[in-house]
Amino acid sequence: MSDGDDINNLKLTGLLPLADPPRPDSKAMIDQARKQGIKPLMLTGDSIDIAKEIANQVGIGNNIIRMADIKD
Repeated sequence: MSDGDDINNLKLTGLLPLADPPRPDSKAMIDQARKQGIKPLMLTGDSIDIAKEIANQVGIGNNIIRMADIKD
């Protein structure tokens, strides 16, 4: 969770692990989280291209952050 899209001002509220390929219920889980006011972001150590494909499959969109981009 953050104010706006500032990746240096994130507040961790929980983790939802995803695999490649994602489980059949992963998109529904993300949709349910959104309905509860949670803003899903993808935090990945994988390649951005793979992360974008998985994010697209589960409905996260373009909110993908590489672990290396988070300070401290």
